[in-house]
Amino acid sequence: MRRIYSREAGNTLGYHKAFLRKLIMKGAKVVDSPEESNAIIIFCPIVSRYETDINSALSILQELGPEMEHGRTVILVAMHHTFDEDYTLPNHREQGNHKGVFLVDCLFFETKGLLTCRCNKKAVKMVRKKLRLKKFSPSGFLKAKRQQRSARK
Repeated sequence: MRRIYSREAGNTLGYHKAFLRKLIMKGAKVVDSPEESNAIIIFCPIVSRYETDINSALSILQELGPEMEHGRTVILVAMHHTFDEDYTLPNHREQGNHKGVFLVDCLFFETKGLLTCRCNKKAVKMVRKKLRLKKFSPSGFLKAKRQQRSARK
């Protein structure tokens, strides 16, 4: 089982939880400390310039300490604020090499949450593959449903 420690590098309006639920449904477990994890996911809302926000988010790794990065998968989810499900992301892959960090993009909007779109499906699929999670986990699905119910209370 993959144990994930997650952090937000800014205000995700709580929509990072929807992304995590999709991973829990695939068999991942969210843990409370980086020491317990074998993967770190940083959710980074893009609010100013892409590269500036990404570099700021990566500073979380420095806060955790250099030993946290070693032996762990590090994933950065760049969260782009838009209402357009067909939003074309700017080509930013060549803007900098973020050594050892797996980068994916997703789209969200304050009144809709994570958008139901190709970009987000691709992001979840890429993270699932990177973490070597199952395509479907019945026990993960039930855990995600329980977490969702308890979050509503």
